[in-house]
Amino acid sequence: MLVNLTNVFSSVEKVVKKDISLEMNDFSYNGERHSIIFKEPIAMTFTNLAVGKVLVEGNSKLSIDMKCDRCLKVVPYEMDLQFSY
Repeated sequence: MLVNLTNVFSSVEKVVKKDISLEMNDFSYNGERHSIIFKEPIAMTFTNLAVGKVLVEGNSKLSIDMKCDRCLKVVPYEMDLQFSY
Protein backbone atom coordinates (compact mmCIF):
# COMPACT_ATOMS: atom_id res chain seq x y z
CA MET A 1 0.00 0.00 0.00
CA LEU A 2 1.47 3.31 -1.10
CA VAL A 3 -0.10 6.68 -0.33
CA ASN A 4 1.26 9.95 -1.69
CA LEU A 5 1.30 12.49 1.17
CA THR A 6 3.16 15.29 -0.63
CA ASN A 7 0.15 17.64 -0.62
CA VAL A 8 -0.55 16.92 3.07
CA PHE A 9 3.04 17.72 4.12
CA SER A 10 3.14 20.94 2.11
CA SER A 11 -0.31 22.43 2.95
CA VAL A 12 -0.99 23.85 6.40
CA GLU A 13 -4.07 22.32 8.10
CA LYS A 14 -4.70 20.03 5.10
CA VAL A 15 -6.82 16.94 5.85
CA VAL A 16 -7.03 13.96 3.48
CA LYS A 17 -9.29 10.95 4.06
CA LYS A 18 -8.82 7.68 2.16
CA ASP A 19 -10.22 4.17 2.33
CA ILE A 20 -7.39 1.73 1.68
CA SER A 21 -7.90 -1.97 1.06
CA LEU A 22 -5.91 -4.41 3.19
CA GLU A 23 -3.84 -6.44 0.74
CA MET A 24 -2.70 -9.25 3.02
CA ASN A 25 -4.72 -12.47 3.37
CA ASP A 26 -2.81 -14.12 6.20
CA PHE A 27 0.02 -13.53 8.68
CA SER A 28 2.31 -15.49 11.01
CA TYR A 29 2.56 -14.98 14.75
CA ASN A 30 4.66 -17.11 17.12
CA GLY A 31 5.22 -19.62 14.35
CA GLU A 32 1.52 -20.10 13.58
CA ARG A 33 -0.16 -18.95 10.37
CA HIS A 34 -3.56 -17.21 10.71
CA SER A 35 -5.91 -16.53 7.81
CA ILE A 36 -7.83 -13.27 7.56
CA ILE A 37 -11.40 -14.40 6.92
CA PHE A 38 -13.08 -10.97 6.89
CA LYS A 39 -11.63 -7.49 6.38
CA GLU A 40 -12.98 -4.00 5.86
CA PRO A 41 -11.02 -1.27 4.10
CA ILE A 42 -8.85 0.81 6.42
CA ALA A 43 -10.36 4.28 6.88
CA MET A 44 -7.31 6.55 7.01
CA THR A 45 -7.12 10.25 7.90
CA PHE A 46 -3.97 12.30 7.31
CA THR A 47 -3.88 15.72 9.02
CA ASN A 48 -1.17 18.36 8.63
CA LEU A 49 -0.24 19.62 12.11
CA ALA A 50 2.69 21.86 11.12
CA VAL A 51 5.32 22.09 8.42
CA GLY A 52 6.64 18.54 7.99
CA LYS A 53 4.34 17.04 10.70
CA VAL A 54 1.38 14.82 9.81
CA LEU A 55 -1.01 12.99 12.14
CA VAL A 56 -1.96 9.56 10.76
CA GLU A 57 -5.17 7.98 12.08
CA GLY A 58 -7.00 4.87 10.97
CA ASN A 59 -9.54 2.23 11.87
CA SER A 60 -10.80 -1.04 10.47
CA LYS A 61 -12.48 -4.28 11.42
CA LEU A 62 -11.22 -7.74 10.60
CA SER A 63 -11.70 -11.34 11.62
CA ILE A 64 -8.99 -14.01 11.75
CA ASP A 65 -8.99 -17.73 12.43
CA MET A 66 -7.38 -18.75 15.72
CA LYS A 67 -7.23 -21.90 17.82
CA CYS A 68 -9.37 -21.91 20.95
CA ASP A 69 -7.15 -22.29 24.06
CA ARG A 70 -9.61 -24.73 25.62
CA CYS A 71 -10.75 -27.03 22.83
CA LEU A 72 -8.06 -26.28 20.16
CA LYS A 73 -10.71 -25.90 17.44
CA VAL A 74 -10.26 -23.14 14.90
CA VAL A 75 -12.65 -20.28 15.69
CA PRO A 76 -13.07 -16.77 14.25
CA TYR A 77 -11.65 -13.90 16.31
CA GLU A 78 -13.02 -10.44 15.53
CA MET A 79 -10.90 -7.33 15.99
CA ASP A 80 -11.78 -3.64 15.91
CA LEU A 81 -8.53 -1.86 15.09
CA GLN A 82 -7.81 1.81 15.76
CA PHE A 83 -4.51 3.65 15.61
CA SER A 84 -3.12 7.14 15.75
CA TYR A 85 0.48 8.10 15.14
